[in-house]
Amino acid sequence: EHILIDFLQLTQSEYGFIVEILPESQPAIQYKTVVNMAWDTETRTFQQLSTTEDLEFQQWLTLADVVLASGKALFSNDPANDPHSSDFSKGRLPLNAFLCVPICLRQQILGVMGIANAPNGYALSTINYLKPLLKTYGQIIKIYRSNAERDLAELELIQSRDALKAHVRERTQDLSEVHRLLEGTFTSMGEAVLVLDPVTRNILSCNPAAERIFGYSRGEIIGLNAESLHVDHAAYREFGLKMYATLKKAGLFKTEFNLKRKTGEIFPVENTITEIKDESGQRIALVNVARDISERKQAEHTIQQQLHHLAVSEKNLAEAQRIAKLGTCRIDLMNQEMTWSHELFHILGLDSQTHKASYESFLGFVHPEDRVLVKKAHTDSTEHKGSANIVHRIVLRNGMLKHVNLKCEARFDTDGKPTHAIGTVQDITERVLTEEVLEKFRFAMEEAPEGIFFMTRDARFSYVNEQACRSLGYSRDELMGLTLWDIDPVFPKEDWEKIWMQHQKNHVDPIHVETVHRQKGGMEFPVEVWARHLWHGNHELHVAFVRDITDRKKAEEELRRLAVVVKNTADAVIVTD
Repeated sequence: EHILIDFLQLTQSEYGFIVEILPESQPAIQYKTVVNMAWDTETRTFQQLSTTEDLEFQQWLTLADVVLASGKALFSNDPANDPHSSDFSKGRLPLNAFLCVPICLRQQILGVMGIANAPNGYALSTINYLKPLLKTYGQIIKIYRSNAERDLAELELIQSRDALKAHVRERTQDLSEVHRLLEGTFTSMGEAVLVLDPVTRNILSCNPAAERIFGYSRGEIIGLNAESLHVDHAAYREFGLKMYATLKKAGLFKTEFNLKRKTGEIFPVENTITEIKDESGQRIALVNVARDISERKQAEHTIQQQLHHLAVSEKNLAEAQRIAKLGTCRIDLMNQEMTWSHELFHILGLDSQTHKASYESFLGFVHPEDRVLVKKAHTDSTEHKGSANIVHRIVLRNGMLKHVNLKCEARFDTDGKPTHAIGTVQDITERVLTEEVLEKFRFAMEEAPEGIFFMTRDARFSYVNEQACRSLGYSRDELMGLTLWDIDPVFPKEDWEKIWMQHQKNHVDPIHVETVHRQKGGMEFPVEVWARHLWHGNHELHVAFVRDITDRKKAEEELRRLAVVVKNTADAVIVTD
């Protein structure tokens, strides 16, 4: 609105408008409009009651469309007889003369400015008179429209500022308004702007942002050599040589380096440097736009740290998965895409570089007898919002059979629809085989015809088998609470520690003895014992295998008696098979 007022004052026009074409409006054109149609009480009242949908304003937009279509300015000092403005005779505002000109930048039309009722009408000289200001306004629109074009717009803005300064010196006092506009833009920029002597590179001028960023007052910073703001002076001199070569070739030099504030604090900047030339092409100044990028560098550093930590975490995770033989997978249920971890490829005997992960591919490795179980686990987690934890078999391409533990859960959106599922697949083949061996061993121990006793250093039982319980008449829990001398009344209690120490030091051969065991009811019976001291890791235990020899002892007693009879009889005795 202030720009429009400047246009009206410079041309002594009564009212006007500026239409900006919004860049996102393609292919249809949309407008952002600034209107000033008020110069007295009556027209102010009219403007308050009017809107951009008003018929009369729509007629002005029709003129703007004509300018947009042709790309050329349109003016008339006889609107009543001009075909483009014939409908304005029915309007509520007087129209004596009008001028509509495009606002362009680098051959791109950014908008249209329209003004009306200058006392002396309009001419081509009016258009030429307004061109610098229109170009400046186009640059302002461009600067605020796109951050991606910001650096180039800054360069053009600074060059235009210098050109306009020269133009103001040659033109009438009215063009001082253009200078004021550029000074306002220069002052309001958030980046530090330093104007340098092209030979000495002493600072000739600066904007308020330069004072704030570097910590100097304007009086302190003007006259300083730009090198005093740099940390690495050797690099600064090398930078100067590259800068002049690049400026000569491209007209713009952009780089990043560290500068220092008045306090000595070092901070990173992004520097954009251009040159200002006079009409003869001689370089008269350098313009350095310095943008403090401390926050950006800190953000980049943080991102790099996070990426490093992520890489380390991923490496550690991969190593942990390798050790645990645990692979992971994720299914995108919306797009039916699946990803596997490296370890899952390894478990399946596949190359992650050549094989594509998919649910169907995984299902192909599942043992035919287990596929129904796996499919049900998948269905339960995705359709019934549950989780699955199953053990099944897989068959590799080389025929190897493996046992895996599959766990999976699904995730759902706010509408209750499944979005993806996550799962783990752990190779537990060794565990399953070990459990099978242990189960066989346990079965053999429990079904053995001899009683088996595991004893600790205090002579308590840590394990007894079923035959041991049957032979003594105790339950397993009862027997596990007893000691050796609770069942062997013959064994001397005071000898246990000596025997234990002897076995511990000398690793003696297994012991074979005959002794007596006492049942729960008190009845004693003869037994034959084979015992050995064993080490299991850091644990010691005494293992005894016990056989009830009651029948054998009875047979031996019968033979002994028979031998006595035979020896003492006077008759001949013949023993035959």
